[in-house]
Amino acid sequence: MPVDLNNAQPLAWDSATLDADTKAMLDNLQPNILRAHVREHLSVLFVRFNDAAEGKAFLRHVATTKMKSAREHLREVRDFNAKGSRGTPYVGIGISKAGYRDLGHSVEEVRRFGDRVFRDGMKRRVAEVADPPVETWERAYQREIHAVIMIGDAEPEPVAALR
Repeated sequence: MPVDLNNAQPLAWDSATLDADTKAMLDNLQPNILRAHVREHLSVLFVRFNDAAEGKAFLRHVATTKMKSAREHLREVRDFNAKGSRGTPYVGIGISKAGYRDLGHSVEEVRRFGDRVFRDGMKRRVAEVADPPVETWERAYQREIHAVIMIGDAEPEPVAALR
């Protein structure tokens, strides 16, 4: 049975009667999707893949070994609010249109993702966000960026260690 996100009831994510579909969704969803993940220390890594298979393997590794699920994040927030318990660092992944394309998705598939801002890409939106011309950006940012990996925590040491 699919998860009904149109339900007017709050998601009972920690209920003993949590259905299998909702549990699977929460276990496979990035932590920042349902609840913002604000941290004082953040490292942002921009990534470019030169080989699609290696890129997919890298993203799979980060997603399966470094990221916590939305359900785990909700548990950590609950424990922090109740007991002041520290959670684990936040790790998030974002993939650009160029990243999806260069990892093997067809142009038609990429067109279905996201809104116009996603489809346009950051270089086509400089006027709207008052960025300087692309030609004046540092050379590394002028190239296509395929993904962003974000690592955040309340303290700098866990961010540095995970990075």
